[in-house]
Amino acid sequence: GVVLFDTGSDHQAASFTATGSAEETYSLSFPASATLTREGNSETMTVNGFSENATNKLSATGEETFHVGATLNVGANQAPGVYRGEFTVTAAHE
Repeated sequence: GVVLFDTGSDHQAASFTATGSAEETYSLSFPASATLTREGNSETMTVNGFSENATNKLSATGEETFHVGATLNVGANQAPGVYRGEFTVTAAHE
């Protein structure tokens, strides 16, 4: 089975804060996919289908914090371990 989070862990959804002018609107873009690599080895998994919970409008103080999720593609005989990777989120004012 796949264990995404274990009780008492410090795992969290990716969190970002957009800043700019008060009540400014913005759009977000994500990569098509990102690769995660197992620590100490070369096994990989991909994530795709990024989604977020942003309102796409900054607050009166000029910021908004939002979270990003994605679909994790686990292989049939995926090696257990810690997998890490990076992805870029681009925010552009409208």
